[in-house]
Parts: sequence; C-alpha cells; structure tokens
Amino acid sequence: MAKLLWSYAKCSLYNQSLFRLLVQELQPVLPHTSPHELALSLWAVACHGHRCPEFLDAAAVLLLRGRLRHLCAWDASVVAWAYAKLGHQHRGLFEALQEHASAIVPKYNNPCLLRLAWACAEVEVPLKEDLVRRVVVLKHEARLRVASSTYDGVDGEVSAAADAARVD
Repeated sequence: MAKLLWSYAKCSLYNQSLFRLLVQELQPVLPHTSPHELALSLWAVACHGHRCPEFLDAAAVLLLRGRLRHLCAWDASVVAWAYAKLGHQHRGLFEALQEHASAIVPKYNNPCLLRLAWACAEVEVPLKEDLVRRVVVLKHEARLRVASSTYDGVDGEVSAAADAARVD
C-alpha cells in the first residue's frame, strides 16, 4: 500500500480522493510497514500537500516508539521534510529526529543535515547546538569549494581569446 501511494506521488498522479482512500487503508496497517515504507508514505502525502493529520499523528507515534532508530539518515531527513512541508508541527518528533542525527553523525551528509535544519526552521523547533555547528561547517566548506574564475589559467580554466568581446 505504501509503495502504491509513493508510486502515484512519484509519477505526479495526484488525485485527492485516491490519496484519501490509500491513506485511510494504510493507516490500520501502519504498524506492519517497514521504516522505509513509512518514510515513503510520508514523502508521498507531503509531495502533493495532502493533508492527513490523523495519519501523521499515527506515524509520529510509531517513529517515537522505536521506528526512528531503524531509519537511515536520508529517510529520517525525508520524514522531517514531510512534516514541515505539511506544516504539521510535532515537537517531540523533531527533537527525536535531531537526537537521531546526532547519534549517527557521519551518515548525516549535506543533503540530509540541511533538509533536517530546514524542516526544524520551518516548524520553529530550534536546532540543537551541535547540529548548528555542523551546518556552519558545511556552509564554510561550500564557500571554499566555490572558486571564482580568473582567466589566468591558474584555476585550470582556458583563457578567453583576446578578441572575444570584439564586435565587428
């Protein structure tokens, strides 16, 4: 059921009635879905802005009862993104997601950490200090990777022809 919901969302085949039915059918079996399927389902409903607060509350309960620790960094950040995109503030879940990020630090790469930071900002849940420091480091590293072109050949770029700007 979760993969069907995800497939419709991925193909941009959003139909409010269909999504409502799929979410309604998925909710009772939610405890039997894998953590990845849970993340896929949350992404699918958020992708098209499908409002389903009961489903989001049920998913949050499952995540807080232990499913969260089984999510990879990517899926956990997608969960945060989904709740933020739908404007469904669940402070306990966002705090647990931050704990999860702190616990598996090396696996939270740029997109995952930045997605989590954006989601926390969007629902106005302060980002933990250690995560803020990591975001600042990422920002600094990104600045170092961006090099302006000098056309002097030092940066490996081919020099512009002397008459490149000339118009006859």
